[in-house]
Amino acid sequence: MSHAPKTQRNVPIMLFRNVMNRVMVIRQWHCILSYAILFLKTVIKGFLMIKGEKMTTLRWTSRDLEVMPDDGKRYEVVDGELYVSKQPHYHHQLVCSRLVALLDAWSSQTKAGDATFAPGLIFADDDDVAPDVIWISRERRATALQADGKLHSAPELVIEVLSPGAANEHRDREAKLKLYSRRGVQEYWVVSWQERYLEIYQRERAMLKLNRTLYETDMLESPLLPGFSCQVNQIFAGI
Repeated sequence: MSHAPKTQRNVPIMLFRNVMNRVMVIRQWHCILSYAILFLKTVIKGFLMIKGEKMTTLRWTSRDLEVMPDDGKRYEVVDGELYVSKQPHYHHQLVCSRLVALLDAWSSQTKAGDATFAPGLIFADDDDVAPDVIWISRERRATALQADGKLHSAPELVIEVLSPGAANEHRDREAKLKLYSRRGVQEYWVVSWQERYLEIYQRERAMLKLNRTLYETDMLESPLLPGFSCQVNQIFAGI
């Protein structure tokens, strides 16, 4: 019985290692390119600010997001402006999980729609975001969810859970509030797990306006979700 030489037996292993090495090199170059694009656009933007040029001369788009590094950060574009947020706090994610669970329980009973975490929400090339939680009716989902697996029109309800820092608060309280307002979101909840309250923005005269602020002893209800009800302290229990 003949045996293949050792070098021949090692050929598949050597080929596999060669392919994997090439893949690693490609991934490294993709990461370098992503950061280079991010750095270059930031430098150009800063230069335009120094020169006093209008910021509309340089806008971020969905195409820029496609080459951002897969580094665990969240990259979003609102009105052509890039927002980058790091991995959120454990309590932030816990609050998101509880909100989805509560909304999902109601949705399972009513068959009215779905709640989900951080879906891709692309209103336009320069308005591309991933809200913390959304609820969308079955009717809206039928037209909003497209072949790329992203939503391309507004869900009824959007929820953002605040992260620490002035930049994060500005993004959720101002930039995203304006975005969701002009894009047709019916209701917007802003949740602070640090201060343990929840703000409800509802549509009035084609704009989202603060309707009420709820604290732990209050009941959370919404005209969008008939029969849905929970005490606010359920969201923050154990935090």
